[in-house]
Amino acid sequence: MPSGLSEALDMARIAVIDIGTQSVLYLLADFSPPAHESIDRDAAGIRLGLGLAETGKIAADRTKALVDRLRALRTRAESRRADRIVAFGTHVFRAAQNRDAVIRTVAEKTGIRIQVLSEREEAEWSFRGILYGRDASGRIITADIGGGSTEWIAGTDGTMEAHASIPAGAVTLTERFLRRDPPDPAEWAAMKRKIAGLLVPATARLGMDGARLFASGGTATTLAAMELGMRDYDPVRVDGFVLSGERLAAWITRCLSMPAASRRGIPGLEPGRADIIPAGAAVLQSLLERTDLKEVTISDRGLRHGIALREMRRMGSA
Repeated sequence: MPSGLSEALDMARIAVIDIGTQSVLYLLADFSPPAHESIDRDAAGIRLGLGLAETGKIAADRTKALVDRLRALRTRAESRRADRIVAFGTHVFRAAQNRDAVIRTVAEKTGIRIQVLSEREEAEWSFRGILYGRDASGRIITADIGGGSTEWIAGTDGTMEAHASIPAGAVTLTERFLRRDPPDPAEWAAMKRKIAGLLVPATARLGMDGARLFASGGTATTLAAMELGMRDYDPVRVDGFVLSGERLAAWITRCLSMPAASRRGIPGLEPGRADIIPAGAAVLQSLLERTDLKEVTISDRGLRHGIALREMRRMGSA
């Protein structure tokens, strides 16, 4: 178990809602560190950040979609007797000029108050969530690839030592660079150059030598599901799956050879991610290229698990 976590509570049933640029992720689980038992989980690609890069704001129709989703998730959590419901937002809320108005609307219509995580908070609790219940010995690098940003975290023996965030995620990169379907070589090359340029300063202080690399987020878990040929997503099979750089490159080549409509037929690829999976995969590939690592371990655990652990600590000290 990562160091620094309180064990004041033996067990708590916590509902965690992760509101990102692309998806709203839901997890209801009985947490008893270092283990947990998942009771209910869900993912919906409402794409809250659609058009954010152009307008600087969360659109009204996306706010309505979020309200509808949170109402449904609150009902689910309460029906399963959650001890606590916590919702948090990441890059999309940090970047949106109208975030306060959106948070106010959501609170008024659903009773759920969204907490906006800072880059450091997102990094810290992603790191702890990814390593939750794992052997955390040695040097570890974690990458949480989201829709709007990517967080890199480095630590030793479960203790976070450095972190960096880059404003590059599967949605934002797609909207900025990949205008054609499928992307043409010039677009792809320009995007890869941008990612590489962001990675050099971001990873310079992370210390990669001898490290193990873990990746979380929808891009990472989707790539694992694609490699496994899953018709139905199985978190047990995905968590801990090792994806080689060679297989990642093969999937990128395949995805770039077809339009998004054809990608929707690939087993393991959610239809709502068909247009953004190339950009997300490019971030992961660029990190492997930057670090000279040959493989990455995929984690189904991540920020939601870390936030649940934070809530347990707060509940135990209340």
